[in-house]
Amino acid sequence: GFARERLEASRAEAKRRRGASARKIVRIGYASGTLTHQRDLAVCSRAIAAVLREHPYVRLVLFKGTVLVDDLPELSARRDQIEWRERVSVSETAYEYARFDINIAPLEVGNRYCEAKSELKFFEAALAGTPTIASPTEPFVSTISHGVNGLLASNDHEWYDCLCKLVADSSLRRQLADAAYVYSLWMYGPERRRMLVRRLVDQLSVGPELSPQLF
Repeated sequence: GFARERLEASRAEAKRRRGASARKIVRIGYASGTLTHQRDLAVCSRAIAAVLREHPYVRLVLFKGTVLVDDLPELSARRDQIEWRERVSVSETAYEYARFDINIAPLEVGNRYCEAKSELKFFEAALAGTPTIASPTEPFVSTISHGVNGLLASNDHEWYDCLCKLVADSSLRRQLADAAYVYSLWMYGPERRRMLVRRLVDQLSVGPELSPQLF
């Protein structure tokens, strides 16, 4: 979940972005943190390369030291459309998410390590007003309603289709981002965590025979 300070910082950045003049560049951002994400980016690299090739005004935003583009020749060929950012502290990622027009969260579906990763990239982007396209790992499938509060893509064709839709339609980006924000407020906010802890304490105090359903 997120703390109230994160919410306030993210909404301030989202408001600042929406108050700015219309931008001609559309940014697809990948908020990777370490080189362990190299194989994850490969899940959608061909689709991204095709979108970059067909849309000269689109940029792929990557963070230095977290991916090796030279190992992905399809992206290396489009390096003039790659925007490199310095890695930042956790407290500064709200600004980075707000810079994205589209947030991507590719993962290797079926990989136990990837399946264990949380929905962090979804709700942090949502707080900053940015929609997400994610791989259909169990956490993302349980969180994202496809076409309602985000998009799910499992192969090259689906990644390409989802990216093209959001690149071309700023209204759809706004619609998905707004729905993701509302969903994230309740699902991952401090109010719900307090409620769950309160229910847990109540359950422990009355015993299993009389305890209510926790979730």
